[in-house]
Amino acid sequence: DVKPEEEESNVHLQTRMSAGKKVPAPRARRGASNRESSDIFGVPMPGSELMDSQLLLGASGEALVDPAHGHPAHKARAVTFADLDPLKSMVHGHILITPAADESDVTHYNIFWASNRTARTLIRSVARGITSYHLHDPVDHSKGVKIPAGVNQLMVKTSNSLGMMQDGVTVDIWDYWQPAFTSLLKGLFRGG
Repeated sequence: DVKPEEEESNVHLQTRMSAGKKVPAPRARRGASNRESSDIFGVPMPGSELMDSQLLLGASGEALVDPAHGHPAHKARAVTFADLDPLKSMVHGHILITPAADESDVTHYNIFWASNRTARTLIRSVARGITSYHLHDPVDHSKGVKIPAGVNQLMVKTSNSLGMMQDGVTVDIWDYWQPAFTSLLKGLFRGG
């Protein structure tokens, strides 16, 4: 067993392994939440103290990853999305994640708005085992969300308690929209 005095003091939160078996990791500090550590839906951001504590500990408090492996080497195999919102510049639908072939070093899949393979803003971080996320207005789930300016893709990056992959998988956003019925009728009655 690893004793508390043997822990490295310069490591914020670390996992510990002993003879290949899981050993309880140090408990993360609990207390006041840090709003800057959350995404727009209040979910802890990767790299924040809140996210580190969630990524680090399993439900029973055991370490989830071996620190020797670092941030994940395995990325999701694919991400797909089909917009169902008929309004221009609005998207609504399910983001489907094809999990990494090897999830041994993955604890979370992080979904981002992206521009030309560059992650921009975190939409949501979902735990390993969850393979879809319903993208919708946070208040009215039947409505979509506005596509941020300059965004043309969704990106998924894997993460664990030690960090997040630099690269991820992407899917282009195809904005499904239909002109209003009245616009169609105006063109019909004007003769073109």
